[in-house]
Amino acid sequence: MNVLVIESSTSSAKAMIYDTVKNDFTVENAFYPPMGNDLTQHDPMVVYEASLAAAKTLLRGRKNIDIIVLSGVWHSIGLFNPNMDPVTPIMQWSNTKASDQAEAFRSKPQLTREYYNLTGGYPNAIYPFFKLAFLKEEGYNISSYIAMGQATYNFYRLTGNIKVSRCMASGSGLVNITTGEYDPKLLEVINLEPSQLPEIVDNSYQAPLSAQAAASLGLPAGIPVVPAMSDGSLNQLGSGALREGQMTLSVGTSGALRVTSPQPQFHPDMSTWCYIGPKSWISGAATAGACNT
Repeated sequence: MNVLVIESSTSSAKAMIYDTVKNDFTVENAFYPPMGNDLTQHDPMVVYEASLAAAKTLLRGRKNIDIIVLSGVWHSIGLFNPNMDPVTPIMQWSNTKASDQAEAFRSKPQLTREYYNLTGGYPNAIYPFFKLAFLKEEGYNISSYIAMGQATYNFYRLTGNIKVSRCMASGSGLVNITTGEYDPKLLEVINLEPSQLPEIVDNSYQAPLSAQAAASLGLPAGIPVVPAMSDGSLNQLGSGALREGQMTLSVGTSGALRVTSPQPQFHPDMSTWCYIGPKSWISGAATAGACNT
């Protein structure tokens, strides 16, 4: 089986073709073109096209792809109108414009504890929950828009489906970490309906490659496409660290330690996070400054 992997990372697009029989792979990597002075927010259409360009360079006309798998970063979010045109840039995990909104939560110890136990994340500007609260205070009527991250937008452009993997959704700060579903209380706080968010699907969900996207890639339509999971969780998968007690370390723009757990894990000091991984839960801790400092 030949697997085409397309990843939209923090600062670059990546593509890989993995041959599961020969157990070998080839990789293409390209930095995004300039998208303004604020490196923490991206034009979703530019990032999508750059990611497709990396894949097309790697394919070089070959059509024997059996499945397409997507990867992206946790915590990105942007607003789209009903026609799926971007209304705002995609705010990356590194965007800190929602710092005041997160600080307002942290100033209330009981609210902070409740949020952590509900979502697995300590109140922080990285989470889309707080980014959406920021956009609301900036004057956006977010109840009029569809909210999604870059990797989920990529899946929409490839398949026409507005769906998000449970893994990717779990890093939004909008999801109950135990049930894996959007939490109604959190959506009510920012005046958002579930219909304005991508439908959460199991990590094994697949949708066919659309005719338009197939033509762009030079591939046959109908190839199954798997919704994006986070690069961090896929690092755990690729390292074979899916059993309890195995830890991984990844260093890129940020740095993170992660361990797999059969159930949600919560630290008494709220100093670790916990999200849903490809097979179970993943707990970890991270620093925003790694190779970029």
